[in-house]
Amino acid sequence: MSDFLESYNNPLMQILAEFDMFLFVISHRFQNNGYLNNALNNNRHICIRVLGDFFNNKQFRRDDLCCKDFLGKEHDLSVEVDAGLLDFLNKNTFHFTTARGTYDDSDKLDSWFVAISKQLIKRIEQFLSLMDTAMSEKYKECVCDGVTKLRDAINAKLITIGLANGIPNVLLNVSVVDDKKMISKA
Repeated sequence: MSDFLESYNNPLMQILAEFDMFLFVISHRFQNNGYLNNALNNNRHICIRVLGDFFNNKQFRRDDLCCKDFLGKEHDLSVEVDAGLLDFLNKNTFHFTTARGTYDDSDKLDSWFVAISKQLIKRIEQFLSLMDTAMSEKYKECVCDGVTKLRDAINAKLITIGLANGIPNVLLNVSVVDDKKMISKA
């Protein structure tokens, strides 16, 4: 895969790269490096919003890609994004507001992030499993070696997340450990 995702003119590669990035950012925390941890958190917020819109088939502009574009309307992979989480994401990541930084209910935030992460992991798995049988004709031509390699890497990450949690392909909690990747049971 290229170092710069923007260099890929392949919609399927773009979608899979977002899946891959989401799995990366939910699996890493850097307790001793605030800048890296903030960058990962902001990216996690972006991934949640982008993937939520993708799976919920929200199109804001004509060129926005949605899950139904790839798999058709018969495969509903919608996710439930809590309205409070969307409000938090908008106020703390996407817009400068007077509410930025004032949200102090970390238990509520954690439960929202764990809930949406579980849903997104499940939908990513389902999307990958449907690629061979339900991919629309328009996007079948996008399948190439790079897509296949990235799909294999994503599947490996899904397995690792599942094994680390003791339950196949379910993220339960992400712990903070000194600059090391660590996923643990809640």
